[in-house]
Amino acid sequence: MLSSDQIIHSINHSTYRLDLTGVVGLFGGDSAVDALETIHLYAGRRWAGWYNYPGTVTVAKRFGQMAEGRLWDSLFPGPNESPAVTFNLAGKFGPDYSGSFSGTKLRTGYPGYLMAAESAYSPCKPLQLLRKDTTEARKTGSSATVAVVSLPPQQRERIRRSLTPTGVGGTKQRHGFIPINPKYNPPLAFLAIVPSLISILASVICFLANDPLCASLIILGIVSSGFSSLALGSATLNIRVPIPSAASPPGDGLMLLDDGSIIVLKGEEADVNVVTKGEFELDYSIGILPHPKHHIIGFSSLLLMTQFLVQLLILPRCTFFGQILFLISFVASGAYHLYVVSHERESLHREILSRELSARMENWTLGTRTQMAVFVCLLLGDGRQEPLKSKPNVVLSNILPNDTPVWTYWRRKVLKELERFWNPKSSSLYVPSIQAAPEEPVDTDEYACFTEQDKMLLGDLVDDAWCVFNGYSKWRDGESGMWKEQGDGEENLKAHLLREASPV
Repeated sequence: MLSSDQIIHSINHSTYRLDLTGVVGLFGGDSAVDALETIHLYAGRRWAGWYNYPGTVTVAKRFGQMAEGRLWDSLFPGPNESPAVTFNLAGKFGPDYSGSFSGTKLRTGYPGYLMAAESAYSPCKPLQLLRKDTTEARKTGSSATVAVVSLPPQQRERIRRSLTPTGVGGTKQRHGFIPINPKYNPPLAFLAIVPSLISILASVICFLANDPLCASLIILGIVSSGFSSLALGSATLNIRVPIPSAASPPGDGLMLLDDGSIIVLKGEEADVNVVTKGEFELDYSIGILPHPKHHIIGFSSLLLMTQFLVQLLILPRCTFFGQILFLISFVASGAYHLYVVSHERESLHREILSRELSARMENWTLGTRTQMAVFVCLLLGDGRQEPLKSKPNVVLSNILPNDTPVWTYWRRKVLKELERFWNPKSSSLYVPSIQAAPEEPVDTDEYACFTEQDKMLLGDLVDDAWCVFNGYSKWRDGESGMWKEQGDGEENLKAHLLREASPV
């Protein structure tokens, strides 16, 4: 039986040779970059990069562009993108947001995009609505979906204030940031030990097999990758938000998605701002420097490039057995990167955002867009002292922009019924009274001009509105559980509504 020395000698003197030129710097680069882009999202990931991995050229080119300076721009040409853009925490825009009480209209950023994506993945439940004859409410071919997002009032206390120079002349703009706690993933932390142990074991075996060159190359890969992991992961992840005034109105509003569905945000201005105006931010500040040039990132990227060149030149001079061990360390680290990448980055972003906001989302499906429009109006005004300031007429026009006489007449009817629904002097046992027939003399002539087809359409629209008004209170008190924690000040929404509904 052959001894270990004889086996290693026969392998080293084999006529077969490995060409690892492409493997050293290029193979596995994309998965390495994708894995490093999640380094701030998991607790302790920056300390778990001590292993020899492939694709260092791709990693150096990608993250080296963050460093600012003539030297770094010549070594890593390209735009000096912000850390948030480099790590794919920015760059995507969400749906347009319309604030019902504040009147704010803007296009949301990446947090708004994540909220829209979260609503698309959340399961939908049908909203049970009944007609006066207890039959099921009308349904059309295309259903209408409303995502109700409840944001508890907690961000105002968490916002840390700071001043940032911006604009011409270095003027100061006050903003705040919310620190994000990374996710703790024990299986991922445990598996990070495997490629490190394999790389260390491979270098030790190379030394024992009288191949110090290959052992040194593996150690060089361990040191350079570990240092770059520490440098890239040294930033703190925050959500940057503007600081609202203490007297700002509620942040309730809606986001209209491209597919016609709607997201209703319920919460205070400070909490809603995280979704509508918030931006992810990676802070690499060192000491008193508010905007570092990321020189440490440049040095780590330069070290990765140096590692690639040294391994490329010296690896062919290593023994065949050493090259096999070198390749094994690459395979182990590459498999670990693939496992990290298998956890979808965007899904992790959504999870972190929902956790930091303590957001509760419920998706409801209604039979028609008419029902959806009335449902959204009731949601936006619910729990507020002056619900009519939610501008239900604007909400109805935005969701249903039809400008025909029938639709105008119907919107006027709905607005009157909303005033009755929100009247604090009315009985808490609300009964909808909306009907197609004119209730005031001013409506008589307009109604008389409608054709029979117009009256049939108006009947369907009014029937939809009646079903929503009739079923809303039952839905709020029964089917939906989110109102138990959604409050106006320190009292929950339901108690506030009952108080407002009691006779004065």
